[in-house]
Amino acid sequence: EAPAATPPLAAAWEAPGVPKLVEALASMGGGGVWLGIAGPEGSGKSALVDTALARLEAGIGPLLILRGTCQPGAGDDRAPPFGPIQEAFSRHVPLALTAGGMHAAIDDAAAMLLGPMGAFLRGDGGASSEADIFAYLGRKLESLAAARPVALVVDDAQWLDSSSLGVLAWLRRHLRTDGLRGLAVIVVGRDLDRLDGQVPLRRLDVEPLDPDQQRDYLIRAARLAPAAADWTQDWLGGRRARQSPRALAEAVEHLCRKGIL
Repeated sequence: EAPAATPPLAAAWEAPGVPKLVEALASMGGGGVWLGIAGPEGSGKSALVDTALARLEAGIGPLLILRGTCQPGAGDDRAPPFGPIQEAFSRHVPLALTAGGMHAAIDDAAAMLLGPMGAFLRGDGGASSEADIFAYLGRKLESLAAARPVALVVDDAQWLDSSSLGVLAWLRRHLRTDGLRGLAVIVVGRDLDRLDGQVPLRRLDVEPLDPDQQRDYLIRAARLAPAAADWTQDWLGGRRARQSPRALAEAVEHLCRKGIL
């Protein structure tokens, strides 16, 4: 029989990789930082990014977070192009990014402000090329990051579509970083193979938790009493195997639902 799971008085749990990621993000004001967060499914990559960005905001003030998620199948181009980029910029770019180009209803005044971009945005210059889209998004990101620090986050990058990959590669090569308040581009995925050779990243690998980290998670995050945490680890198969935060959370949920914890 499992020990009672009485919530202890303990500080909130923090993923082991948070300090390293916060340290890496600290250089976002010096021309920007490009990071790749890789690790197995359920290892807590997205939660790690959430926590690190919250810690960063507490130190430097509000961030503009642009975030998009790749869809399954995108890696072999069965998903809509520009999927995570369209989602990330949805509040700031009132345009539809499609395989054929960029289409929007923009008035003449706005088109004039865009200079040479105006013709194809109005539709009288033909469909824009992907290179036009890349350049437009680059200028938009520069404008946003000149006003306040920006974090562009792409989740589930193992499914990154080729158009979104093209955007990231263009930004990495051509983005003008002088005058920016701060920029972090964070690519998160089970693997980052699609970016190799095209988008240089500082890579941080997220591993499943070791036994001591698991116990800390069960006590601080799942709020189990120490004896209940030890019992749960034994129930999961012993204290030598690594486990992901998701696996631990699902195990605790199952045991609570069954009335065991």
